[in-house]
Amino acid sequence: MVEFALIAPLFVALVAGVIQFAVALNFWLDLQRLANQGARSAAVNCGTNQCGPTTLAKYLGPKTTATPEGQIISRGNGATVEICYVTPSGSPAGTATAGDPVRVSLQTKFQFVPLIRVGTITLKAKATMRLERKPTSPALPANNGSAICAP
Repeated sequence: MVEFALIAPLFVALVAGVIQFAVALNFWLDLQRLANQGARSAAVNCGTNQCGPTTLAKYLGPKTTATPEGQIISRGNGATVEICYVTPSGSPAGTATAGDPVRVSLQTKFQFVPLIRVGTITLKAKATMRLERKPTSPALPANNGSAICAP
């Protein structure tokens, strides 16, 4: 019985750590899937002014706001979403054509349970797809060199 009392706290901490890792991995996989779906929606040209940050922020509800840089910020957990056309170097914004890449980047913080005391990690996901036709949504910005949408 004494041996179990010595090993039990380590075993419980190990199990809790594995569970927290699984939850963080699940969140990251969800982020990656959302980035993939967003890039696919933008690649097939979701319609005139339907993919812009302001429109997406309205669609996502009152917990989000759009920024002038083309980001959508969640007021709930601090998640940031950025959608941008990746234009060739030297091309002006708004000149994306069929075949150019469109990138969706997501970034959020994940807080581990205080029992483990690991703290917070940043989860990031990016998806890039080729535009299937010339976009009709000028609301999507070109890559402005921001850290989240950079390659």
